[in-house]
Amino acid sequence: MKMIESNAKHIATFKKKMTSLIKEAHKLSITAEEHVVILVYSPSGNPYFYDSSYNFNTIDTFLDQNLENIVVDPDDMKAYTIH
Repeated sequence: MKMIESNAKHIATFKKKMTSLIKEAHKLSITAEEHVVILVYSPSGNPYFYDSSYNFNTIDTFLDQNLENIVVDPDDMKAYTIH
């Protein structure tokens, strides 16, 4: 996989993939009856947020409950996993 060089293509690809990701998250929340939250920043720095419960306090709640359980992946400092 190679990086997209054109800014216009980069933004178009991001929007297309983001739409697809949100659709899949919505399907997962319905079929698995689970609470799904997605927070992604666009290439321009704008946040995109999806919360299957429509409770927009989810990130604060998550951080309050799980801060001590967050583990940083040493191979990718941007990836976080919860144990």
